Amino acid sequence: MWQWVTGPETGTVFWDNGEEIGYNNFATNQPNDFKGQEDYAHLGYFQKDAWNDITNDTSGIKNEDYQVVGYYVEYGD
Repeated sequence: MWQWVTGPETGTVFWDNGEEIGYNNFATNQPNDFKGQEDYAHLGYFQKDAWNDITNDTSGIKNEDYQVVGYYVEYGD
């Protein structure tokens, strides 16, 4: 299950067990929780500007496109 954890949408579920609920922009076949270790989201690995799920620790990943190098933060009223 994926849900917003901050902002005015806190607690709103947008993906649950393969079912899209509300807005999300996951790439095709994502999120897949690869090896049961992907609990974070990042942009653009499989499809430009689409979301992918990823592990919290990318330090051992050699592919630079797959490393997390920054974050987007959305502010709302």
